Amino acid sequence: MSILKHEALLRLRAIELVAYWEGRLITTQLMDWFGISRQQASADIKLYKYSRETDFKL
Repeated sequence: MSILKHEALLRLRAIELVAYWEGRLITTQLMDWFGISRQQASADIKLYKYSRETDFKL
């Protein structure tokens, strides 16, 4: 069972797809797509990086 909200999981999935296909992601993309603040976009990217480095299951 995930401890993250549905909206956060959608953002993390978007990060994974863009990172895979484009090889990079900038906070502005997340801000535009999801209507979130720069701080939230940065936090989501940081969480995604942490989950990849530690094999943390989202």
